Amino acid sequence: MRVRVEAAALAAQTAWAGRVLPARPSVPVLAGLLLQAGPDGLEVAAYDYETAARAAVEAQVAQEGRVLLPGAVLAAATAALPEGEAVLEVDAAAAVLSCGGATYRIPVLAVEDYPDVPRPGAAAGRAQGLRGGVERTAVAADPASALPVLTGVRLRTTPDGLEASATDRYRAARARIGWTPAADAGELDVLAPAGRLAWAAKTIDADEVEVGSEQGVVWVADARRAVLMRTIDADPPDLDRFMAPPSGGVVIEAQAEELAAAVRRAAVMCAKTTPIRLEGAEEEHLVLLAEDPDGGGAVRAQAPARVSGLDALTGPVAWNPRFLLDALGALRSARVRLAAADTAKPCLLTPLDEDGRAEQGYAHLVMCVRLST
Repeated sequence: MRVRVEAAALAAQTAWAGRVLPARPSVPVLAGLLLQAGPDGLEVAAYDYETAARAAVEAQVAQEGRVLLPGAVLAAATAALPEGEAVLEVDAAAAVLSCGGATYRIPVLAVEDYPDVPRPGAAAGRAQGLRGGVERTAVAADPASALPVLTGVRLRTTPDGLEASATDRYRAARARIGWTPAADAGELDVLAPAGRLAWAAKTIDADEVEVGSEQGVVWVADARRAVLMRTIDADPPDLDRFMAPPSGGVVIEAQAEELAAAVRRAAVMCAKTTPIRLEGAEEEHLVLLAEDPDGGGAVRAQAPARVSGLDALTGPVAWNPRFLLDALGALRSARVRLAAADTAKPCLLTPLDEDGRAEQGYAHLVMCVRLST
């Protein structure tokens, strides 16, 4: 195997694919990066039986072949190469990578023991704005949960396009994503690992990306990169009935950054699980209260807001401040609306446009915290 390739391009794709390498591989070969040279150039691939990454690199291929090299060593070597054209030559014992005045001799791993790396099949369609939609919903998942269904982001096609949603039982998020279905494609409905899907959407950030699924694998791909993930075998909850705007109750409209600043000021006095509560409204300002249950301290923080419906509540409204800040950040809107039918009901957060109308492409739920009386 012998190829010529731009050092910077090789380094970038090697570092990207290397993100899939397991920290503690179950078998030694899984610590390797697979390089394959063929008529279309050079491909770098990694696979840990749960996630696969494939990256294409433009290259002049003098001799085709495939080789498995230690991933950490290869990533460090390519990152240290000077600018210019690099040459990779492989024999039975080692790979020699040279560029400028640097030459690395890297031992090879047993490529025959490496598992077959899955490839994308026929795409279900092309998504526009996948990164934003996944990032705004993945914040509501809990990758550390013992319940697999709470660790993922659901991707499903609807009559309105592609929908992403996630929940950890204490909050939920749903985003609409632009979607162009492939000809004769069926419906897509999968639960993907939130962390891996968010990484894939962020690093494959083309205007349009292919999305598809078959045989328990979902993938995201563009012309140069592809990430394939095993789906989560669980039935995600139906969030439709929770995402409807509540009738009655409290409604708050405020500038997102001003409200977030007030929450951050109130959260200074909060322990990790201490809620902040809506104390009331004063002269077109909402008042948040947080108390330190151990030290006896307290803080009141205000933010300009329109507040209505407080008299209809049966008790105080309170939230987990971290969940509320995550939601305000995910709305990505200058102005927001918070609505809750009562203190024991979920609080629905929606972004508002310049005319004060709720945008239909995103919604976020945060459960209100029950306070002891």
